[in-house]
Amino acid sequence: MNIKARRVLVLLLFFLFLGFSPYLIFYGLGYKYNFQKNRLEKTGVFFIKSFPRGAQIYLDGKKQKKETPTQITRLLAKVYEVKIAKDGYREWRKNLPLEPQLTTFIEDVSLFYDQLKMEKILSGSFADLLLSHDQQFLALTEASPAGQTIWLYEPASDSLTKVYETAKLSGLKLLEWSFSDKKLLVKDNSNYLVINAETPGVYFNLQRLSPSLFKEVKFSDSNDNLLYGLGAGKLELLNLLEEKAWVAESGQILSYLPFNNQLALIKKENSEYYLKIRQNETSAILFSLPYSPDYRFLKVAADRLILFDQKQRQLYLIDPADFSQPLKTVLANVDDFQWHDRQILYWNQSELWVYYPESDEKILLERNSQGVKNGFWHPNAAYVYGAVSGELKLYELDSRDQRNVYSLLPIFPGQEKLMATNKKGDYLYLITSFQEVAGFYKVKIQ
Repeated sequence: MNIKARRVLVLLLFFLFLGFSPYLIFYGLGYKYNFQKNRLEKTGVFFIKSFPRGAQIYLDGKKQKKETPTQITRLLAKVYEVKIAKDGYREWRKNLPLEPQLTTFIEDVSLFYDQLKMEKILSGSFADLLLSHDQQFLALTEASPAGQTIWLYEPASDSLTKVYETAKLSGLKLLEWSFSDKKLLVKDNSNYLVINAETPGVYFNLQRLSPSLFKEVKFSDSNDNLLYGLGAGKLELLNLLEEKAWVAESGQILSYLPFNNQLALIKKENSEYYLKIRQNETSAILFSLPYSPDYRFLKVAADRLILFDQKQRQLYLIDPADFSQPLKTVLANVDDFQWHDRQILYWNQSELWVYYPESDEKILLERNSQGVKNGFWHPNAAYVYGAVSGELKLYELDSRDQRNVYSLLPIFPGQEKLMATNKKGDYLYLITSFQEVAGFYKVKIQ
């Protein structure tokens, strides 16, 4: 190549560099040319995750090269129709704005199977179901002409174990799991029994410790071998190891709750009822309460209790350590509720709500004239279930744009509360009838 040709080539490369340099600089600064507006604009990013992984992403109907989880960069700022889809699953859709130089996160996307298959675990006439605290076990009661049986189901191994049998034809009720989920409290007509979930057939009748006719029995929240029984005019502490019982509190007590080595009590004093907190031999009054025969306590966090007045349909959220202002929230018109990760799902005859105490925010998920019968949390806390109008629905909590709501299964009357989910959230377990066969079933939803 002669000198003249070399000069021409160098000049050509120089001018090409000058021409592309601004583009490269603006590209590096996150700019992109908007041909519709005929100008350079700053771009934004979508960060997208889904369960399961490997879902296709569509922006304004255009399929993207990458699958979840991923980030899509250099997008012009505007509102995008985002669709996340996977073969065999229901689609997730939202219209989401993308701002310049910002990232829009789409992280709580769960995809659910389009076609659900009912799998029978055990046929029979089941009447009750109770999930353990760690969601590792399900206790079930079965009735037959020979009597009643309590089964223990372990989702991880898909195994069933018979832990208790009685010849009585009715009156068997599951009450609660112990602190460690190794023992189960049940009521067999007038008898309260503690069943050893690890040793089938082994149980302890609390009448061996006290002749009292208890109206309510609860486990200690820190010791599987300690229980409290509420009888007429007294609250008794029952020790299974020592096989002893003694009076923990005397007086007219409406309800109680063991928590953090303390006792919460609704007790009558001087013709008034008070919520009291007792620790060792000292006690303190938090506030007064109206009389109700249907108070129900629940410890929901290390620093929070819920008191539910089932007759008046009022829910009280309480901080028992705050003596100056213990009552944090009162929710009215509540038929029932579920707590999960510092948030409350509650419902009444026609509405399903989520309440966030930290921000004092309420979100209406469903309003239906035919009634809301039950609700419970998906373990990821980004979705909730609702039994509404004869079907089980799944509600997304992400309030951006419209919520994704999925109808999953038909529900028969009386079976709305006979269902639970495993810890991972990919299976539903329910007592129902399928193809005219009553039994205990599971459904894989993810």
